[in-house]
Amino acid sequence: MISQSRYTKVTSGVGAGTSVSTRQYTLRLVTQNTAIQPGAVYEYDSAADVGTVFGTSSEEYLRAESYFGFINKSISSPASISFVRWNNSSSAPSVVGDTTTKSLSNLQAVTAGELNFEVNSVAAQVTGIDLATATDLTHVASLLQTAIRKSTNTMLTTATVTYNTSTNQFTIIGGVVGVGTLIVDITTDAADIATLLGWQTTTTAAGLAAQEPVDAVSTSAALNNNFGSIVFCTPAVALTSDQIIAICEWINTQNVVYWYSLSATLANALIYAPLILGYSGVALNIRADATDSEFVDQAPCEIWASIDYTAANATQNFMFYEFGNRTAAITSDADANSADSIRANYIGKTQVAGSGLSFYQRGVLMGGSTSPTDMNTFANEAWFKDYVSAAFLTALLALPEVSADSSGEAVMISVLQSAVDQAKYNGTIAAGKALTTVQQLYITQISGDKTAYRQVATNGYWYSVSILSRVNENSGLTEYYAKYLLIYGKDDAIRYVEGTDTLI
Repeated sequence: MISQSRYTKVTSGVGAGTSVSTRQYTLRLVTQNTAIQPGAVYEYDSAADVGTVFGTSSEEYLRAESYFGFINKSISSPASISFVRWNNSSSAPSVVGDTTTKSLSNLQAVTAGELNFEVNSVAAQVTGIDLATATDLTHVASLLQTAIRKSTNTMLTTATVTYNTSTNQFTIIGGVVGVGTLIVDITTDAADIATLLGWQTTTTAAGLAAQEPVDAVSTSAALNNNFGSIVFCTPAVALTSDQIIAICEWINTQNVVYWYSLSATLANALIYAPLILGYSGVALNIRADATDSEFVDQAPCEIWASIDYTAANATQNFMFYEFGNRTAAITSDADANSADSIRANYIGKTQVAGSGLSFYQRGVLMGGSTSPTDMNTFANEAWFKDYVSAAFLTALLALPEVSADSSGEAVMISVLQSAVDQAKYNGTIAAGKALTTVQQLYITQISGDKTAYRQVATNGYWYSVSILSRVNENSGLTEYYAKYLLIYGKDDAIRYVEGTDTLI
């Protein structure tokens, strides 16, 4: 038979298959707890998982329990939480194995095993490992430690090996603190027992010198930026004003990507507020008690993490949220006036029909005049800019070419319009806003279009897309790029109702 491919040929494949993920806006807790290794990001999907690692009496677990227990008014909850360690003192490099079930009998069969390490890029082999007498996996870790410490490598001579019975993980921590690396090499040698220990897929953390808290935050964001808000667990040593300011400065430079939430007593908040006022993405909260045992600092983070931006009318007003697990910190007009004057947030208690009613107030951030200061506006813009970026990158990856002409401009307009449609759907973009004269003039000035403000007022948005060229400062070559300008009506939330009752 003559092959049909001589006459027709059909090639099958999935078109436009590449899709760029968008960020989640979950809470990232920064802790000094040694249950996790520095230099890595740990993500969990439930409070139970957090309790397995940190223990159910830990602050980390209690925070996670409150966090995952939150349900917003759209009946949506936070999906995950992440942790990073603030290395307040120097740490040694470490390797944490995987969580697969380990076979004691297979390990007991090892009488002349070997492990191959790289310590600061230098090979270090441990041989003659005998695990035949092991009575359980914890004993395996002890025997391993004894064998590894016979090495002449200084990182290994005082190394520590442990087994976590809850997570089925073998961990080795090097014996030299400070900057350094410890890596397990997997070989094809039959004596190599790394795979039996779960060290073929590992979390490797380099040794670190003592960090400033802002370094823990920035390093974690570089490793994994899949979060929205940052909160510090109660540190063994309280953060200084300079350390808090440094964190605020870093958050501010990110330009509406993350926010940092902290709490203080009203007296201390009055001291902190002037120091951090003007930094974008900083939420100052008033504690109900000196220790913030109810974690009011993560209250707005729970709201943000619960927002499902794929749903209709998903955006949230951060004010008027009741938290049954949190006590009112402000109960008088005088204290409310003081807190409002420094742009602090708090659980406030008022009275309705003789009954007390407590809810979160006022849902604001410390940013300057050009920064989003309402939490809902900040959260929505953080989502939108990420969504638009992912949409453009998805198009560039999926399409054979986006040409530097009117055709390419049409493609970019189509991508931007789809993002705008989603933002209108979930409530990020608000149509029908009344614009002030100043706002109308500003829109006209930056758009160069005399009718732009009418489109913003009526439709909620106006945009333009241009194809331009520039010289790459590194290569010296001319490159073409698409540039867009989008003006949209932000979603404003009502915080006060004023009425007049006229009786005739």
